[in-house]
Amino acid sequence: MRNSGLTVSRHLLGALGVVTLAFAGIGVFAGTGQAQNPTLTVNPQTGLSDGQSVTVTGTDVGAVFSLLAVVECGNADSNGTPLPGTGPNPDGSDCYGVESLGTQTLLVPVVSGTATTPYTVHDQGIGANNRRCIDNGNFDCLIVMADLGPPPGQALLIAAPICFGEGCTVGAPPPGTFNPGLLPTTTPTGPEEEAPPPAPAVTARPSLTG
Repeated sequence: MRNSGLTVSRHLLGALGVVTLAFAGIGVFAGTGQAQNPTLTVNPQTGLSDGQSVTVTGTDVGAVFSLLAVVECGNADSNGTPLPGTGPNPDGSDCYGVESLGTQTLLVPVVSGTATTPYTVHDQGIGANNRRCIDNGNFDCLIVMADLGPPPGQALLIAAPICFGEGCTVGAPPPGTFNPGLLPTTTPTGPEEEAPPPAPAVTARPSLTG
């Protein structure tokens, strides 16, 4: 059984920093509830085929976030050579990123602490580096859900292993990351209002008597 260890650190979706900037004015963060035991499930998880639609669900992700990102990460390079290590590269280079925003990099709304979406999985052409998913890699391919926090990392990152082909198996889900210290200290829920124009300065009238 392959290693499902998540060496994807809080930098995993650092490539999505530009997405964060795009949403800076519309309230990516909402509410004050914090995740207690966030988990990610993918259904189905094994025996997948290229282009198949699965259901990705993050539960108990809290009410702090109004949007979470979902991506797929591969375990082999474009020619099928297994990637080294025990998990995708922490810089996100083994995963889909901003180059696939709206197709393979999805922004999923959080409703009552749950984020769920259909997701189309692929066993090749993953991300800008055209990673693949193979059955004899050093670690499992992953579906990852994380917040859009900018570097140095995410406050929330959870993942679930997947595999392609009849009879394939996966290891245990990697441990999730929940770091309340990276949560925002303010929780905007909509566009920031423009500050009212400053009041005109009040000046004393000139004396008529000199």
